[in-house]
Amino acid sequence: MTVLFFFSAFALILPNDSFGQTKKKAKKVVKKQDSEYVPDDYVPEDYVPDDVPEAAGKNNMSTKPKTTTTTTTPGTKPPVVLSEAKDTASKPDADAPLDDIVNKKLTENKLVLAYEPLHERDILWQRRIWRVIDCRQKMNLPFMYNGEELFTILKKGIEKGELKSYSNDNFWHKQTTEDINSQLFKADTAEVYDPETGTYVYQAIRDDIDPQSINQFRIKEDWYFDSESSVMKVRILGIAPMIVEIDKTTLMEYPPRPVFWIYYPDARKFLSQHRVFNEDNIASPISWDDLFEMRRFESYIVKRSNVNDYRLKDYPEFAENGVDRLLESDKVKEEIFNFEHDLWSY
Repeated sequence: MTVLFFFSAFALILPNDSFGQTKKKAKKVVKKQDSEYVPDDYVPEDYVPDDVPEAAGKNNMSTKPKTTTTTTTPGTKPPVVLSEAKDTASKPDADAPLDDIVNKKLTENKLVLAYEPLHERDILWQRRIWRVIDCRQKMNLPFMYNGEELFTILKKGIEKGELKSYSNDNFWHKQTTEDINSQLFKADTAEVYDPETGTYVYQAIRDDIDPQSINQFRIKEDWYFDSESSVMKVRILGIAPMIVEIDKTTLMEYPPRPVFWIYYPDARKFLSQHRVFNEDNIASPISWDDLFEMRRFESYIVKRSNVNDYRLKDYPEFAENGVDRLLESDKVKEEIFNFEHDLWSY
């Protein structure tokens, strides 16, 4: 009995031990597999490319890539690299949203109707006048709409080569962009503090003119009576922005003078593609060509065609009295109106 009990106990213990040994072997195999696992991007430390010389390979193996670290104290932010910063605020965003409810293109795609043919024998009467548009008057405020001033539009047209500028109202001599900039931009000197030396030094600066300071425009136009249609008509020939210069020593203002002249018949197509701010209804914009053709501006006459080529202020009786000049300006308007009125009998 004792022998049988011993053999039965030995048979019960033997499977458990063999299972434990297999389990241990399995664990060893797993560990061996984990240690032999190699990732796809693994590169041995002693690897040298075939196209690199042996000496260079040794040097490369001996050297390690240098890394720059910035030490910061606790609670402080790491320094910002200014060279990598980009100025994106001054540049318009290509994906900027539309600042309107619809994309208005009617003004840009508008066609300009050419003037009707006119023959010399049909002109029964003609008079040439020069008038001034004062942008500070209420009706002329669209001329100085911020960012879209008429002066800014004309200057951009000249810079792009879409408009031609002339030095006088005869339209004989052309002007370049450099000629215009020489009148609008002037070099000056100012005292600037130099932090390195701790002294004030003179530095050349560029004095740019403010477009809002161009508050007058001179218009040259012809009034004529068309005998074919029996109607008094007007055609604008030229437009010139006026600049007022100030003497720095005496602080006295010089009389306004034209910066450049634009031949209006050639500029109609360009002006028709730029909108005029309509305060009453912004959904119904008009172009600058419409504004001039519909005479939607207030002005006063400063000169009419005469044998002496005098302006109204050149006459002795009007030289010192501005009120009389305005009255004479209204008188010229009445003469034009009365001429057409007197042609008819009632």
